[in-house]
Amino acid sequence: MPYVQSVMIFLMIVLNMSGFLIIGNLSLTDPNLYLTLIILASFFIGLWGTFMFLDLTRSHDQLTANMYKFKSKLLKAMVILINTQGFILDSMGNYGIIPCMPPLISTSAMASVIKSILCLLESLGLGTINFLTYINDDNHF
Repeated sequence: MPYVQSVMIFLMIVLNMSGFLIIGNLSLTDPNLYLTLIILASFFIGLWGTFMFLDLTRSHDQLTANMYKFKSKLLKAMVILINTQGFILDSMGNYGIIPCMPPLISTSAMASVIKSILCLLESLGLGTINFLTYINDDNHF
């Protein structure tokens, strides 16, 4: 995952400096969309690999007393929600799907505001649940 993402970010910087790519542009003709999709796919494959590795440890009863299932579901929910909603809202803002007030605020700015509000609410809700889960865990793994 880090190797693929490093190469994609390097390509994004080189293509941006040469004028072939505009960072943040998610139109179908700009390579930024495809490089971002590769980075997102790499991230989810890395996340899957991490959870497969941890699932092997759990299957051998090394993490049974630590409420592993619940903690891993919380982590999955946070990571997947934040990454997917960012891409979806950026795409909706880029294509003008999100309504806005044109002279006052652009669609991409409105998408950023919505994304920030959603991340705040999700972090508050899931973070509180996560905090309460770890407070009640007396193993301190």
